[in-house]
Amino acid sequence: MANNLVQTSFPIVQNQGSLPDFIIIGAQKGGTTALRFNLQKHPDIFTAKVECENLKRPFKREINFFNDDENWEKGISWYKNLFSEPNKIQGEKTPSYFQNKKALQRIAEVAPHTKLIIMLRNPIDRAYSQWNHHNQKLKQSLDKGWRKDTFENIISLAIKNNFPFSTLISQGKYILHIQYLLKYFPEEQLFFGISERFIADPNGQLNKVLDFLGVARMHLKPRIRHKREYPEPMKQEIKVYLEKLFKPYNQQLFDFLGEEIVEWEHNQ
Repeated sequence: MANNLVQTSFPIVQNQGSLPDFIIIGAQKGGTTALRFNLQKHPDIFTAKVECENLKRPFKREINFFNDDENWEKGISWYKNLFSEPNKIQGEKTPSYFQNKKALQRIAEVAPHTKLIIMLRNPIDRAYSQWNHHNQKLKQSLDKGWRKDTFENIISLAIKNNFPFSTLISQGKYILHIQYLLKYFPEEQLFFGISERFIADPNGQLNKVLDFLGVARMHLKPRIRHKREYPEPMKQEIKVYLEKLFKPYNQQLFDFLGEEIVEWEHNQ
């Protein structure tokens, strides 16, 4: 493991204790919410949540401990207290960890043996979904520097590396995040799920996750959640442009995985 880990402001507890057995770390808009929801239905799995002040939504399912400095300063004890079922396999979901270098370093320091689950979706569809999500939750997104505009115009800003719009493209360069992740975690601790396969064969793919987590297989009757409507189909010109942009990164990913993700070709 690399020795340039982020220094904590509190002592690290060496005993794994109630630290998570697994974390769904991303990618955003890759089906992580559906995966957490379906895993939670397994009798031997518990996923953490945190209380919030919103009366309509009293709990948040994304913990944001390793990437949020305010939560990080609450310390390991605060984080461990979220995992209240020690007789189960416990985990959490925060999909923004995947592309956050500081978060990955902190996970490696605090919970180096935790298994990490990464969901990979066609990066073009993922970007379009992220754009649509921000537009539909515009009030929250405006506070983060977003603006309401066409997908084509937002992609133009992303190409110019204009943050936060640049994340539409940067998050889809999966191989770059994986290469960084491998500096801190061995490949056997990582599970890579293909989002399109979870839609086509949800129970079969979920059972692969259960095998990875070391719990019994079962027929979970999974459901797809958070499927948003789109205002219009993606324009062919921008799709072709993004195909060319992501092609070298996708090829490096395929080489790493040892297989082509043919579902992405069909989607494109």
